[in-house]
This record gives sequence, C-alpha cells and structure tokens, in this order.
Amino acid sequence: MIELQIFLEVLPGKEEKLKITFRDIFVPAVSIQQGFISVHLLKYGNAMRCYQIQLRFETEQMRLAWVASDEHQDSFPRLAELCSSVSWQGFELVI
Repeated sequence: MIELQIFLEVLPGKEEKLKITFRDIFVPAVSIQQGFISVHLLKYGNAMRCYQIQLRFETEQMRLAWVASDEHQDSFPRLAELCSSVSWQGFELVI
C-alpha cells in the first residue's frame, strides 16, 4: 500500500474554497480511480492555513496512473491554485 502526504499552505482567505474544492472536485475525481483506498484532508492544530492531504492507493503503479489521468489533471491544479506552497512525500506502508 502507498500513502502520499501532500502538504498545503493555503493562501489567505482561501481556506473555505479549498475545503469545498477538495470535497466537491478532488474527492470524486480520485475516488473513482483503480486502486484508490482513501483520502483525507487534515488541518494542523493551531496553524492558520496549513493543511495536509493523506491519500492511499493499493500500489505505486496505481498512484502513478491516477497522476497521469485526466481527472488528476483537472482536479489537482484547482487545489494547488489556492495555495502559496505545495509539497509532498510518498511512503510505502510496511506494517
């Protein structure tokens, strides 16, 4: 299993738009992908505009197929445009 953690620093005044875009555009786009397991949007405790997406796929190949999909090319840029920075880290779940 693969987990991708995407770190987002949201632009001032764009937090609500990020939540709506995640719920209404990103989740439907990713959840139809082969190998999709789960996705969550987290907000760091007291941090004002720091969010994290946790995304799980069965395999790295299935995650890469998602990245290459039309759905990703449409939905992810809509999230990214609401952020001042976006970074990510991928993990293979061991246990």
